[in-house]
Amino acid sequence: MISVKWDKKNIFRLEELDRKPLIQALRKGAQLIARKSRKDLSRKHKSSPGEIPGMQTGDLRKSVKTESAKRAPGLWSAVVFNKPNTEKMFYPAPLFYGRKKGDLVKRVNPLDVEADKNEKQIQELISKALDEERL
Repeated sequence: MISVKWDKKNIFRLEELDRKPLIQALRKGAQLIARKSRKDLSRKHKSSPGEIPGMQTGDLRKSVKTESAKRAPGLWSAVVFNKPNTEKMFYPAPLFYGRKKGDLVKRVNPLDVEADKNEKQIQELISKALDEERL
């Protein structure tokens, strides 16, 4: 699970903060990571150890979802793998270790890759939201 969070202690007191633009920025950041991770998972190829898994059925790509806080203060948004009801195993296991049966070799997590690539862009979204709040 990749989370996009904001440290509220450094800038404002929570009572004074207009949270709506900040929450929207956090959601946009998580959606950006999810969208690019789905794109990485949609390439049809056989993956080697240390690569992003290739698409065979598309279930793994479809399971990449975003979750946001449902209660106040609501200052988090995350990208997660939602396990389909038909699977009886821990769903990200094929992602992290290659295949369901047999020889398990560690693969690269596309959520981590995209979070690292887009960290600067997500921080700019959050900073922009905070600057709008200050005006």
